Amino acid sequence: MSRVAATIAFATVVLMGCTTDTSDTTGPDTTPTPSTTSTVTTQAPTITATTTTTTMPSTTTTAPSTTTTTTTVPERHSEIVLSADGLGVVSFEEPMDDVLTILIDLFGPPTSDEVVEPAFSNGEEVSFGYFRGVRWWGPSVRLYVEFVDWSLNWDPLATPVFSYWAAGQGEIPLRTVEGVGPGTPWSEAAEVYGDRVETQQDAEDCGGRWNFVTDGGTGNPFYTTLHGMLDGDPTNPSTSVTWMAVGREAFPQGC
Repeated sequence: MSRVAATIAFATVVLMGCTTDTSDTTGPDTTPTPSTTSTVTTQAPTITATTTTTTMPSTTTTAPSTTTTTTTVPERHSEIVLSADGLGVVSFEEPMDDVLTILIDLFGPPTSDEVVEPAFSNGEEVSFGYFRGVRWWGPSVRLYVEFVDWSLNWDPLATPVFSYWAAGQGEIPLRTVEGVGPGTPWSEAAEVYGDRVETQQDAEDCGGRWNFVTDGGTGNPFYTTLHGMLDGDPTNPSTSVTWMAVGREAFPQGC
């Protein structure tokens, strides 16, 4: 009996030892679960940070491209020179189509375009000739030109020629070679022309406006010399030139 009891006691010890080992191995298997959740949360901020930095530089590179187109506009318009024989790039007596091609290229489509044919009468109910008045008259530029065919035996296929221009004050300055033009202070213009210019005032029924005219010849006896209008008394320091003109005006106004 003592041998049987000893055997049972040994078996009991062995079983208890086995039970302790099993509980130790299952404990560590349950602890790694929290470590997987911490790695997921650390990756989320890095993804959003990279997406915001890549889109920022693309919006700043397009701004400078819009400023380069405005620099060439004044350079083209500087080709126009108010002169006694035309406008610098075009001269009186040049064909109408050639002149209009150049002016439209510089200033774009005109604001008005009037054609009269036949345009004139000799007072005996005989009509003849051709007239065309083209105007650029807006905030940027103020220019008016005329084309005529004075032929008594008028031919519709005849070529009208450039015969007159008038310029007003716009955003684009139109100037003579001396730098005088609409908007120029009269004190500066009078200094440029000296004794070659005279001023005169219209009658009261014409508004009493002050005009000026130079004695510079146009080379054509049918064409007027450079003349224009002032916005006030020439003795007033604030007076300036409002418009200038040269040529053979087809329908001159009384005032």
